[in-house]
Amino acid sequence: MTIWQAILLGAVQGLTEFVPVSSTAHLFLVQTSLGLGDAASNLSFDIVLHLGTALALIVVFRRDLARMIGEISRWILRRTAAHPEERSLVVPLIIGTIPGVLAGLFLLKRFEANRSLLTIGISMITACLYFFVSEAVGNRQPGREREKVTLWDSIVIGLAQAGAGLMAGFSRSGFTIATGRIAGLSRERAARFSFLLALPIILGAGAKTILDLHRHP
Repeated sequence: MTIWQAILLGAVQGLTEFVPVSSTAHLFLVQTSLGLGDAASNLSFDIVLHLGTALALIVVFRRDLARMIGEISRWILRRTAAHPEERSLVVPLIIGTIPGVLAGLFLLKRFEANRSLLTIGISMITACLYFFVSEAVGNRQPGREREKVTLWDSIVIGLAQAGAGLMAGFSRSGFTIATGRIAGLSRERAARFSFLLALPIILGAGAKTILDLHRHP
C-alpha cells in the first residue's frame, strides 16, 4: 500500500463514518478497486483507521466522558450523583458493549473470510430497508419518545452494533440509531448513545490490532 492509497482510504473513512452508510463497506470497495487483495492486512488497516474516529468521538464527547468517569468514582465511593444523567448511562453502556466484544472475538474472522461484493451489496440494501422501517416506527410515536436509556435498550442496541460490526454493509451508527428509534428513544438520545457505545469497541479493537502488529510485524 502506497502513502497515497493510505491517504485516500483515510479520506473515505472520514467522509463515511458519521453518516448512515457503512464506512467498512466503502473501504472494502475502494481497496478492491485499488487491487489491495490482502484481506488480513486490509482489515487491520481498517481497524487502525477507526482509531481516528475514536479520537473524534473523544473530542466531541469529552465533557460527557469526563462526567461519566467522575460518576463511576462517586458510585464506587457510594456518593450521590453529581450528574445523574451521565451516571444512568454507565451500566447501559457496559451491557451494550458486551455483544460487540463477543462477536468480535468469536465471529469476526469467520464473517471477514466470507466478505464479498455480493454480500456487501445485499447487506447495504437490507440496511436501507431497516432504516425506512425505523423511521416509520419512530414517526408513529411523536411526543412519546423516551430520553432514558433502559437496560433493554442497551441490549438490543448492543446486538445491533454487534451485527453491524460483522456485516460490512451495515452502517454501525445507522444500524444502532435505527434500533434505538424502534425501541422508542428520541433521535437525539439514540444518536448520542450510539456514538458513546462505539467508543469501547473501537478503542479495544484498535489496541488489539496495534499489539498484534507489534508482535507480528
